[in-house]
Amino acid sequence: MKNLLVGINAKYIHSNLAIRYLQRYLDTGTPYHAAIAEYTINHRTEMILREIYEQAPDLIGFSCYIWNFEYVKELTVELKKLLPDTVIVWGGPEVSYQSEQYIGVYADYIICGEGEQAFAELVCQLENGQPSAERVLRGAPVEMDNIPFVYDDLTDLQNRILYYESSRGCPFQCQYCLSSIEKKVHFHSMERTLSDLDFFLEHRVKQVKFVDRTFNCDKKRTKELWRYLLAHDNGLTNFHFEIAGELLDEECLELLSQARKGFFQLEIGVQSVNRQTLREIRRETDMEQLFAVVKRIKEMGNIHIHLDLIAGLPYEDINSFANSFNTVYALQPHQLQLGFLKVLKGSGICQRQADYGIVHTDKPPYEVLYTNWLSYDDVLRLKLVEDMVERYYNSNRYKLSCDYLCRLFDSPFAFFDALGHYYKEKKYHLEAVSEIDSYTVLYEFLQTLGRGDTEKFKWLAKYDLYSHRKAKKWPEWMNNDLTVQYQRQIRHFYESEENRLRFFPQYPEADARQLSHLLHLEVFPFDPISGEPHPTALLFRYRKCDILGNAETVIVSDEIFTDY
Repeated sequence: MKNLLVGINAKYIHSNLAIRYLQRYLDTGTPYHAAIAEYTINHRTEMILREIYEQAPDLIGFSCYIWNFEYVKELTVELKKLLPDTVIVWGGPEVSYQSEQYIGVYADYIICGEGEQAFAELVCQLENGQPSAERVLRGAPVEMDNIPFVYDDLTDLQNRILYYESSRGCPFQCQYCLSSIEKKVHFHSMERTLSDLDFFLEHRVKQVKFVDRTFNCDKKRTKELWRYLLAHDNGLTNFHFEIAGELLDEECLELLSQARKGFFQLEIGVQSVNRQTLREIRRETDMEQLFAVVKRIKEMGNIHIHLDLIAGLPYEDINSFANSFNTVYALQPHQLQLGFLKVLKGSGICQRQADYGIVHTDKPPYEVLYTNWLSYDDVLRLKLVEDMVERYYNSNRYKLSCDYLCRLFDSPFAFFDALGHYYKEKKYHLEAVSEIDSYTVLYEFLQTLGRGDTEKFKWLAKYDLYSHRKAKKWPEWMNNDLTVQYQRQIRHFYESEENRLRFFPQYPEADARQLSHLLHLEVFPFDPISGEPHPTALLFRYRKCDILGNAETVIVSDEIFTDY
């Protein structure tokens, strides 16, 4: 038999861990083999259909998730016409619950839960001409160390995020999450985990994203892994962990403080600060401890921190969500993800959705439309807020501009809410607004408020623009410029050997003209960082950036304002 495992990812940079697990488990535990093929939801279905058809497989296994399920169903229908004798197998979280409705209509077999052993047994049965009478197969938990490491060949994974799993299951009971159904956590042995991490470090993989549902649920294990990574840092690889922030103790924080800038990346699900909501979804958290931990990590300045909120949870109306948003925004995470409740099959929320008045889309991702507390109008309003947060906050390109505008409103939520309404009113939400034009939108928005200082805003926006790169293009209204009157001093600044050694030693071969193109020096009528009302000359150094990609800025006022 010719077996083919198909993964359809959300983006090209993603890689599919599930099909690699199935392939390696089959290859090492049986005499049989499965090839793998990866695509994205952005590929045309007819192209994937042709590629699969031309391979003429006897068995096709699809990895099914909420982001690709409609795509998989469409492909399956057409493949059944073209390859009527081919066995179709589905697996993955999207079909692990309510599986019976798909048997016969789409798939010939569905594997629920952990699939490695179940898939291997099914292939053996089919190869021996003894197909299983059971069409819905329940995968039993697999001993983690029995699953082979899947990344020994990185040829087809250049410039991709590599996903890694050191544990399965979750000890918590969050009712919106499928991991809450599993009552226990099982781990790779420490020896196996360290061996796997060595591979990533030795091969200088750019990013490894742990898919453990709560990486730090075992504190002792977490500390041991972090100590090992700190001791073997290769200076390049980034590791992403999803953690419960409130579980971090003083020793964990001390370890994190030692990490190279950008070495670790932490994702923490806050979801809500409404106590009744948190109790209902069984996610009661020591919020004071969590927020204290986030503040400590943020102050370290070496770790990218990502906080999540979910709109549409029980007992959270628009005002309650606004409070959750403002509370989390005040922590100034590097990324704030405003997500919407997905009513996943098998989850506690799914089983009680009628009690909560939750109505969601019929098709994946089963996103909430309205609840007893949140109307569809509220959801649409929050969608605009989400778009503004993603565009202006999470892009990290408009920090001072947005901070200034935010102070003109009663709260951060009020600012993003008003900006979202402005976007919709101007129909900008229907356009592909460029980065440069996004500054113009903020400037126009400020002018409609009847408050604020447009001249000050111009300077703040100019700082933001130059923080990420040496800008070659800027909006027409950003015509504020004080450097003209200091041209002689700026030229002398770049020519000075003393300044070369002090401010830009990383460019030993560059002459003054080249330096002026590689760096940027801007004179401001006030200090844009501190707000102090005195002229300030700032040098933007693009080879030295923080973890968000912002250029390091150095005050060079003494060097510029001195008359030579």
